[in-house]
Amino acid sequence: MNNFREEKTTMYHEEKETLFLSRTWTMGILIAIMALATFLAFFHIGKLSFWSDELSTILFTKNSLFGMFGMIWPQEMNMSLYYLIINLWMHLTSVQWEGSLRSVSALFYIFEILAVFFLGRTIVTEKQTGNIIGLISAFLIAINAYAVQYANDLRSYSLIILLATLATFFLVRALQTSNKKYWTRFVITSVAAMYTHYFVGFLFAIQGIYIFFALRKKQNELAIKKLISSFITIGVCIIPLIIAVLLSGTTNIGWISKPTFTDMSQFVTNVAGGQGYTLLVLTLIAFCAGIAALKYNKEGTVERSNGVLFVSSAILPPAIVLLVSLTFKPLFVARYFVYILPFISIISALGIVKLLQRKDIVLKIAGTLLLVLITIFSTIGLTKYFRYYQNEDWRGVSGFVLSECGTADDLRLYYPTWTAKLSFYYHPEVEPQNAALEKNLDKAGAPLQASDVSGYKDACLIVLSSSATPNLSAIQNTLSGVFPKSEETKFPGALTVYVYRK
Repeated sequence: MNNFREEKTTMYHEEKETLFLSRTWTMGILIAIMALATFLAFFHIGKLSFWSDELSTILFTKNSLFGMFGMIWPQEMNMSLYYLIINLWMHLTSVQWEGSLRSVSALFYIFEILAVFFLGRTIVTEKQTGNIIGLISAFLIAINAYAVQYANDLRSYSLIILLATLATFFLVRALQTSNKKYWTRFVITSVAAMYTHYFVGFLFAIQGIYIFFALRKKQNELAIKKLISSFITIGVCIIPLIIAVLLSGTTNIGWISKPTFTDMSQFVTNVAGGQGYTLLVLTLIAFCAGIAALKYNKEGTVERSNGVLFVSSAILPPAIVLLVSLTFKPLFVARYFVYILPFISIISALGIVKLLQRKDIVLKIAGTLLLVLITIFSTIGLTKYFRYYQNEDWRGVSGFVLSECGTADDLRLYYPTWTAKLSFYYHPEVEPQNAALEKNLDKAGAPLQASDVSGYKDACLIVLSSSATPNLSAIQNTLSGVFPKSEETKFPGALTVYVYRK
């Protein structure tokens, strides 16, 4: 018995045509989309240097299992499941360059394509239409440059998209079938998602609240009990995470700044595929067409409850956190909400398919043109990503510092001081050789004295200017007083190396 499906409305003749794909064609196209995703994920997976967050992942996971948990508890538990997977991967594989380590995220991205296909099918009652919506949903997320970016990132973002999609799929199936196995799978994937990133909790909270009131309206007490029981189980399973949050306090979010209009603008263009406002407008048109299909569901072929669930999942998590960030405490970080991508793709696919189904030739052409244009501009977005995207180039910085200040007679300083730990990966010999002096750089007032640095031949100051650097001018003035000759070299990702010579 379907616990979540809206009751069918009275049959109404709608001017539409049925789209049809055979099982063989459906499987063939899905395999082709996954092959495309595989190509996109691995095309230049090792081209870019690890950036600071990726190097932090390696710093934690290169230790033994117990050593890793000793380092991440309690302040770095946010991605603990992903760290565990990478830790196991590093101990199973002997080759540990950028591409081999990032391939874990790439695999999660490939599997998320399959998960989006199955979730997309649940938005309509017609199997054939569901298959087409699932295929277009999978295709849209496969060619989304934002999704591909995090497929090439040694962080948990691809995994969180996969787990959020699977958890939602199992929740929908549990409500549709009342099958215990789906409730169990929903709990397992939800707990796994929470151990992958805390912010997915906003998604599950919104889904749980919406479904509770939807079931209450239908007076489905049995499904409500199962829903509440499942969320209680999830809550019990994440008690260690709750304890970790309470122990670490606001330490891990203290760096988050209040979002600006530019931040919000960049976020919405990125989730649309990263190709400016043209692709954003096209995606919005498709998304609004999907919402219209939910509202004007006269034949009852669209699972309206599922559709509203997906629309809420796409809009409300970032919107609520953005509102909190603007009025109370900054929490909004764009990449923390990549898990909304599948829901945007599914609603957009629904809008496109419903336009294609109409007998009105103008609407049919509009649907076709919309899909073609989104594909074209998404491809342009992918091309620009592969050609121009840059992040912090610690590989280049480490090699440069090694050539300029690589001897024991040279001083190496990293600022902010937390970046000093990132020098271990490419060239361990460029680590700061004076730990006490490095630590003093964070002190207010006079963090560096001439007497501290006068005994060195040359000096290199490595600065990550995207982070707060309040003492930078004072440090530079002290170094300039001892080393009269200086030169500045910039690297991608707001990294700058200042070389000082006597």
